[in-house]
Amino acid sequence: MALNQPALPEQSEAEIRIPAEWLMPGLDLEAVREAQRSDSQATLTGDFLTISGVELTVERRWLREAFSGGRHARRSSTATSTVARRSP
Repeated sequence: MALNQPALPEQSEAEIRIPAEWLMPGLDLEAVREAQRSDSQATLTGDFLTISGVELTVERRWLREAFSGGRHARRSSTATSTVARRSP
């Protein structure tokens, strides 16, 4: 016997907002979008870079050194962080 339960979404979205003063000057929004999954969204305003989706990627090279881990960040200019939100 099957129970009629409402379907839960497989995964809910995560969102990250990075203050503009943390970002490298001249950050290209298209480069940010290319690093994301196709179902993610990225917007850039004078105040924030906002990325939302199931899985988010932030590349260290997008951030000013003071906000990316200081001198340890210099070890790899291509390092990335990916955040995935898991369903409960």
